[in-house]
Amino acid sequence: MPWPVTSSRVAYENRWIRVIEDRVLTPDGRPGLFGVIEVRQPAVFVVALTDAEEVLLVEIDRHTVGPSWEVPAGGTDGEEPLVAARRELLEETGFVASSWTPIGRMEALNGVSRAPEIVFLATGLRRSAGDSTAEPHEVGDDVRAVAGTVRSTGGDVRSAGGDIRSTGDDVRAAGDEVRSTGDDVRAAGDDVRSTGDDVRATGDDVRAAGDEVRSVAFETRHADDPSDAGDAGEATDDAEIGIPPAPGALEEGISSVRAVPFTTVLSMVADGTIRDGETVAAVLYAALHLGRVR
Repeated sequence: MPWPVTSSRVAYENRWIRVIEDRVLTPDGRPGLFGVIEVRQPAVFVVALTDAEEVLLVEIDRHTVGPSWEVPAGGTDGEEPLVAARRELLEETGFVASSWTPIGRMEALNGVSRAPEIVFLATGLRRSAGDSTAEPHEVGDDVRAVAGTVRSTGGDVRSAGGDIRSTGDDVRAAGDEVRSTGDDVRAAGDDVRSTGDDVRATGDDVRAAGDEVRSVAFETRHADDPSDAGDAGEATDDAEIGIPPAPGALEEGISSVRAVPFTTVLSMVADGTIRDGETVAAVLYAALHLGRVR
């Protein structure tokens, strides 16, 4: 053993961690002191991938670092890792998955801690029948509206490229204008009709509060069309999907859940938007497993 322990004591412990103070001999033979954080239970991380190649991310307010974009994760609490992974996905997002694949193992902060972690890829996603925030549809079954904030200019709201796409059916708003009456435009189960095509907001409200139109749909998307991208204000080519957080998620500090295109998630890692180390590693494991990087 390169670091022989001459004595050891527990300096602090709670239900989640234990801090151990080891007196050691360093590799060159000198006496030293080493503090080790021991996580009581292994943790699981879930890269949940929709049929439309989006990753479910949660925005969580961490006591240590503040707001953070992460994949669903948590301790195993004495459970088998797969059982814990299923539970964490459901608790944090309200989704269940039909297919689970272990894609990696890692140790967090192994210079100062013992914290084993297991990464799973979850596919075949759908809303849990027991989730009261949305009906149990398959991901992608609902009509998608632009999830990002679309700013109206002169009261006209245009979709980027004029396309609002649903998985399975393309609903096209061919450059038509949705005009707000006052400040609020509400489609509460009504039909919003474009020339030649019907855009149906099934039971959802589309609100234009001031100059911002935010979708509150179960899932949202818009199509790429570089020729008309300027009409969409600040909407991006890779639209994020807004999903209501699962019941109880707020107790863990989760303020929102997003389904983000996989390529956008990789960009969020590259530009530092995603800073959580375990999420970065989990996304990389998924990218390697899916052949996105070599």
